[in-house]
This record gives sequence, C-alpha cells and structure tokens, in this order.
Amino acid sequence: MVQLELLTSLLLFILLLLFLLFIKTCFTYAIKSNKSSSPPTKLPISYPLIGSNLTLVANMERSNQWIIKLLQNTTATHNGTNILDQSLGYPQLITTNPLNVQHILKTQFYIYPKGDIFRDGLSSFLGSGIFNADGEKWKFQRQISSHAFNTKSLRKFVETAVEVELHNRLLPLLSMTTTQKSVLDLQDILQRFAFDNICKSAFGFDPNYLSPSFPQPETEFAVAFEAATLLSTMRFGSIFRWIWKLKRALDIGSEKQLRIAVLFQAGPRICLGKAMAFLQMKGVVAGVMRQFRVVPAENGFEPVFVAYLTPKMKGGFPVRIEERGGE
Repeated sequence: MVQLELLTSLLLFILLLLFLLFIKTCFTYAIKSNKSSSPPTKLPISYPLIGSNLTLVANMERSNQWIIKLLQNTTATHNGTNILDQSLGYPQLITTNPLNVQHILKTQFYIYPKGDIFRDGLSSFLGSGIFNADGEKWKFQRQISSHAFNTKSLRKFVETAVEVELHNRLLPLLSMTTTQKSVLDLQDILQRFAFDNICKSAFGFDPNYLSPSFPQPETEFAVAFEAATLLSTMRFGSIFRWIWKLKRALDIGSEKQLRIAVLFQAGPRICLGKAMAFLQMKGVVAGVMRQFRVVPAENGFEPVFVAYLTPKMKGGFPVRIEERGGE
C-alpha cells in the first residue's frame, strides 16, 4: 500500500514536470515566433487548459501595441471586439466599439464588477480600497471620496502643495538643467512631482522625492510603491493563478519581494479624483511652458507605452530644457 502511494506520488510529480516542460517549450516558441512574425492578423491559437496565454505572455511588454494591431487587423470581421481565451477557460474581452464601451462603463456599469481575478491579483497591493472594491464596498468608499474631494479646504490644500512643489523644486531643477545643458528624464521628474503632491495631500507627509538639484534622491516609500506596482502587474502575466499563489504561500521569488515592498497597507484608500491630477497638470504646464521650452533629446523619438498599473513610457522620456528668453 505504501509502495503504491509512493509510485502514485512519483507519477504525479513526473507528469507535473513534463507539463511544465511543455509549457516552457511552447512559451519559448511563442516568443521566437512573435519576434520574427508580422503584426497579428487573426486571433492567437487557443490551447487546452492554457488558452491563448502563451501569446499573451510573450507580448506582455508590448501588450497595448499588440492588442491595437490585433483590433485594427480584425475589425472588418469582428466589429472591433475580440474575445481571448485565458487559462482554464476564462474569457477576456477587448473592444474598441464605442457602443460596447458605453454599455460596460456607463449604462450597465453595475453588472460588470472587477471580479475575483482582478481583486485577487491586486489584494496585496490595494487591499479592499476603492480601486479594488466592488458592489456596496465600492459605493460606500465612492461616497466618502466624493465628499472629501468636494471640500474647499482640500482643494485649497492641494493647490498650495502644487504651487510649493512647482516653485521650490521643479522650476529650479529645470533652470539648473538649462545651465548645465544636460538631458533629463521628464517622465521620472513628473512622477516624482506627482508622488510628492499625492503623499502630502493623502497621507500628510512630504517624502521629498523630487529634489531641486541632481542627483535625485531615492526614498524607501517611493521605491516600495514602484516595486509593488510592477510585481502586482506581473501576477496577471502568470499562465495559471495558482503559480503566483504558490509562490506567495512559500514566500519565494517575486511574491516575497512584493510582501517586502507593500509597507504602506493601512486600510481602505480614498481616491481623491481626477480633478487633482488636472490641477497638477495645469500648474505644471502653466509654470513650465511660460519659462522653458521642452525639446526631445532624440530625433524621431517615438514613445512605447508600457501597460503597468500606472502607465508609462518604456525607457522614460529624455528631453532637453531650453530657456524661452524674451519670447
């Protein structure tokens, strides 16, 4: 009896190894095929159990570009809407049809929750806050955030924080850049600007992530936030959800890094709304463009969009800053 159990366990272990080897072989082939092939003209092949995940994972670093090309090349036959097979039969819908977008995001919003897969993948990072909640929890937090954002005191505080960050840090930094005739990563600088303002407004402290001079500092909080964002995004790249869950249970690899990075989990988070982002954007544009000209450092620069939880350009945005002078 004991021998039979050992034999069964050994057989299951061998089958698991063979299955993982098969996945690795197919994944390697998918990557090579995607590097050498033309833009997608039809839906990717769907395999048993793993669906179309081989192609999706192989194109993860350029997923937006790949999906856009797929939609462009299949619009005539699929009316701007495709369904991709995820592992274990989970469907993923992608669409550019305006009627579908309106149906999902507006007219029938309440019947399209984020769902278990999304909430599961972001639970370590976002907890049960407004960005990761459904139903009544989401509605309750939405009401709180709407009330908080509409208070005059908060709006005034945000305006003051943006003004101080702009004149005490961002503008002096850009002025120094023109003097030194150096290249800076504008994406990194603006992320630091936004991070300082969000922390001051939402958490009540200034991380000093943007400095008025070089080199720019590294703060534990900002580094942890960036790492948590990337590692949480990687969960959605797993062919099977149980892979990252097993790594979390064993506290190894990317899941161990994520556990270490998430050091600011403190209950539900309140979204301050898009108006705060617009306020920052208007302040930066008005303050910077009045005094400086922003010029791409590379001729013919074409940004590549990277789809993390916080979207960004791959490799940053290198620019040169020039004084406007007497214009």
